[in-house]
Amino acid sequence: MAALPPVSWLKARFGKLSQIATWIFGIIGVFLLPPPVGSEGDSIEGFAKFVLVVATGLVLVRVRRWSLRRAWIVAACSLVLSVIAFFAYRYFVASWTCTYFEVPLVVGSDEHLTNLARQHLSQNPNLPCELLLQDFGGQAELVWSRQALISRRFALAGAYLLCVPLLTVCVIALLQATGERRRAKAAA
Repeated sequence: MAALPPVSWLKARFGKLSQIATWIFGIIGVFLLPPPVGSEGDSIEGFAKFVLVVATGLVLVRVRRWSLRRAWIVAACSLVLSVIAFFAYRYFVASWTCTYFEVPLVVGSDEHLTNLARQHLSQNPNLPCELLLQDFGGQAELVWSRQALISRRFALAGAYLLCVPLLTVCVIALLQATGERRRAKAAA
Protein backbone atom coordinates (compact mmCIF):
# COMPACT_ATOMS: atom_id res chain seq x y z
CA MET A 1 0.00 0.00 0.00
CA ALA A 2 1.48 3.34 -1.06
CA ALA A 3 1.93 6.06 1.53
CA LEU A 4 -0.31 9.09 1.16
CA PRO A 5 1.35 12.46 0.58
CA PRO A 6 1.26 14.59 3.76
CA VAL A 7 -1.54 16.87 2.53
CA SER A 8 -3.72 13.93 1.44
CA TRP A 9 -3.04 12.15 4.72
CA LEU A 10 -4.07 15.26 6.65
CA LYS A 11 -7.23 15.76 4.53
CA ALA A 12 -8.22 12.11 5.03
CA ARG A 13 -7.92 12.43 8.79
CA PHE A 14 -9.07 16.06 9.24
CA GLY A 15 -12.41 15.17 10.84
CA LYS A 16 -10.94 12.88 13.47
CA LEU A 17 -8.01 15.22 14.18
CA SER A 18 -10.27 18.24 14.53
CA GLN A 19 -12.60 16.36 16.89
CA ILE A 20 -9.65 15.39 19.09
CA ALA A 21 -8.42 18.99 19.00
CA THR A 22 -11.90 20.15 20.02
CA TRP A 23 -11.91 17.72 22.92
CA ILE A 24 -8.53 19.06 24.08
CA PHE A 25 -9.74 22.65 23.60
CA GLY A 26 -12.79 21.86 25.71
CA ILE A 27 -10.61 20.62 28.55
CA ILE A 28 -8.46 23.75 28.28
CA GLY A 29 -11.64 25.86 28.21
CA VAL A 30 -12.43 24.72 31.75
CA PHE A 31 -9.29 26.53 32.81
CA LEU A 32 -10.27 29.72 30.95
CA LEU A 33 -13.74 30.10 32.49
CA PRO A 34 -13.21 30.49 36.23
CA PRO A 35 -15.19 28.23 38.55
CA PRO A 36 -18.17 29.73 40.35
CA VAL A 37 -17.50 32.19 43.11
CA GLY A 38 -18.14 31.07 46.62
CA SER A 39 -18.06 27.40 45.71
CA GLU A 40 -15.54 24.74 46.35
CA GLY A 41 -13.60 25.89 43.27
CA ASP A 42 -11.25 22.94 42.99
CA SER A 43 -13.93 20.28 43.32
CA ILE A 44 -16.33 22.04 40.91
CA GLU A 45 -13.51 22.60 38.41
CA GLY A 46 -12.43 18.97 38.69
CA PHE A 47 -16.00 17.76 38.29
CA ALA A 48 -16.44 20.05 35.27
CA LYS A 49 -13.40 18.42 33.64
CA PHE A 50 -14.87 14.99 34.32
CA VAL A 51 -18.26 15.97 32.86
CA LEU A 52 -16.51 17.45 29.83
CA VAL A 53 -14.46 14.33 29.13
CA VAL A 54 -17.44 11.98 29.52
CA ALA A 55 -19.85 14.15 27.49
CA THR A 56 -17.32 14.60 24.72
CA GLY A 57 -16.49 10.89 24.71
CA LEU A 58 -20.18 10.01 24.40
CA VAL A 59 -20.62 12.46 21.54
CA LEU A 60 -17.50 11.23 19.73
CA VAL A 61 -18.76 7.64 19.91
CA ARG A 62 -22.25 8.54 18.61
CA VAL A 63 -21.26 11.22 16.10
CA ARG A 64 -19.96 8.72 13.54
CA ARG A 65 -23.49 7.38 13.01
CA TRP A 66 -25.18 10.76 12.65
CA SER A 67 -26.65 11.92 9.41
CA LEU A 68 -25.84 15.34 8.05
CA ARG A 69 -29.22 16.68 9.21
CA ARG A 70 -28.87 15.28 12.74
CA ALA A 71 -25.36 16.70 13.12
CA TRP A 72 -26.60 20.17 12.11
CA ILE A 73 -29.53 19.93 14.54
CA VAL A 74 -27.27 18.88 17.42
CA ALA A 75 -24.78 21.64 16.57
CA ALA A 76 -27.51 24.30 16.48
CA CYS A 77 -29.26 23.11 19.65
CA SER A 78 -26.05 22.81 21.64
CA LEU A 79 -24.97 26.25 20.46
CA VAL A 80 -28.23 27.82 21.63
CA LEU A 81 -28.09 25.95 24.94
CA SER A 82 -24.44 26.86 25.54
CA VAL A 83 -25.15 30.55 24.89
CA ILE A 84 -28.08 30.43 27.33
CA ALA A 85 -25.96 28.61 29.95
CA PHE A 86 -23.07 31.05 29.52
CA PHE A 87 -25.23 34.15 29.90
CA ALA A 88 -27.14 32.58 32.81
CA TYR A 89 -23.82 31.93 34.53
CA ARG A 90 -22.58 35.48 33.86
CA TYR A 91 -25.93 36.91 35.03
CA PHE A 92 -25.81 34.87 38.24
CA VAL A 93 -22.24 35.98 38.91
CA ALA A 94 -23.12 39.63 38.29
CA SER A 95 -26.30 39.68 40.35
CA TRP A 96 -25.52 37.18 43.10
CA THR A 97 -22.05 38.30 44.15
CA CYS A 98 -20.52 41.25 45.93
CA THR A 99 -16.89 41.98 46.54
CA TYR A 100 -15.38 41.95 49.96
CA PHE A 101 -11.98 43.63 49.64
CA GLU A 102 -11.76 42.54 45.98
CA VAL A 103 -12.80 38.95 46.74
CA PRO A 104 -16.17 38.02 45.18
CA LEU A 105 -18.61 36.36 47.58
CA VAL A 106 -22.02 34.83 46.90
CA VAL A 107 -24.78 36.86 48.56
CA GLY A 108 -28.50 36.41 49.15
CA SER A 109 -31.49 38.61 48.48
CA ASP A 110 -33.34 40.97 50.80
CA GLU A 111 -35.94 38.36 51.67
CA HIS A 112 -33.20 36.02 52.91
CA LEU A 113 -31.59 38.47 55.34
CA THR A 114 -30.90 37.23 58.85
CA ASN A 115 -32.54 39.02 61.78
CA LEU A 116 -29.17 40.50 62.72
CA ALA A 117 -28.69 41.90 59.20
CA ARG A 118 -32.26 43.28 59.13
CA GLN A 119 -31.63 45.08 62.39
CA HIS A 120 -28.33 46.46 61.08
CA LEU A 121 -29.99 47.65 57.86
CA SER A 122 -32.80 49.36 59.77
CA GLN A 123 -30.13 51.51 61.41
CA ASN A 124 -28.16 51.90 58.13
CA PRO A 125 -30.70 52.04 55.29
CA ASN A 126 -29.62 51.75 51.63
CA LEU A 127 -26.30 50.17 52.57
CA PRO A 128 -24.75 48.50 49.49
CA CYS A 129 -23.88 44.83 49.86
CA GLU A 130 -20.13 45.55 49.74
CA LEU A 131 -20.36 47.74 52.84
CA LEU A 132 -22.79 45.34 54.49
CA LEU A 133 -20.25 42.55 54.03
CA GLN A 134 -17.53 44.76 55.47
CA ASP A 135 -19.70 45.50 58.52
CA PHE A 136 -20.05 41.75 59.08
CA GLY A 137 -16.37 40.94 58.46
CA GLY A 138 -17.02 39.26 55.11
CA GLN A 139 -19.14 36.52 56.70
CA ALA A 140 -22.05 36.22 54.28
CA GLU A 141 -23.68 33.58 56.52
CA LEU A 142 -24.24 36.27 59.17
CA VAL A 143 -26.07 38.45 56.63
CA TRP A 144 -28.11 35.96 54.54
CA SER A 145 -29.58 32.56 55.35
CA ARG A 146 -27.30 29.61 54.81
CA GLN A 147 -29.95 27.90 52.67
CA ALA A 148 -30.19 30.89 50.29
CA LEU A 149 -26.41 31.00 49.89
CA ILE A 150 -26.23 27.25 49.24
CA SER A 151 -29.02 27.46 46.63
CA ARG A 152 -27.22 30.22 44.78
CA ARG A 153 -23.88 28.39 44.91
CA PHE A 154 -25.50 25.31 43.36
CA ALA A 155 -27.18 27.40 40.64
CA LEU A 156 -23.82 29.00 39.83
CA ALA A 157 -22.11 25.61 39.73
CA GLY A 158 -24.85 24.14 37.49
CA ALA A 159 -24.64 26.94 34.96
CA TYR A 160 -20.84 26.67 35.00
CA LEU A 161 -20.97 22.91 34.41
CA LEU A 162 -23.17 23.36 31.34
CA CYS A 163 -21.12 25.97 29.48
CA VAL A 164 -17.97 24.22 28.26
CA PRO A 165 -19.36 20.74 27.48
CA LEU A 166 -22.21 22.24 25.43
CA LEU A 167 -19.79 24.37 23.41
CA THR A 168 -17.56 21.35 22.84
CA VAL A 169 -20.51 19.21 21.70
CA CYS A 170 -21.52 22.02 19.35
CA VAL A 171 -18.10 22.15 17.71
CA ILE A 172 -17.84 18.36 17.38
CA ALA A 173 -21.31 18.15 15.79
CA LEU A 174 -20.41 21.02 13.45
CA LEU A 175 -17.21 19.27 12.40
CA GLN A 176 -19.16 16.06 11.79
CA ALA A 177 -21.74 17.94 9.71
CA THR A 178 -19.10 19.62 7.57
CA GLY A 179 -17.25 16.31 7.21
CA GLU A 180 -20.46 14.56 6.11
CA ARG A 181 -21.13 17.33 3.62
CA ARG A 182 -17.58 17.03 2.22
CA ARG A 183 -17.97 13.24 1.91
CA ALA A 184 -21.37 13.66 0.19
CA LYS A 185 -19.86 16.08 -2.35
CA ALA A 186 -16.94 13.72 -3.01
CA ALA A 187 -19.30 10.79 -3.57
CA ALA A 188 -21.47 12.78 -6.01
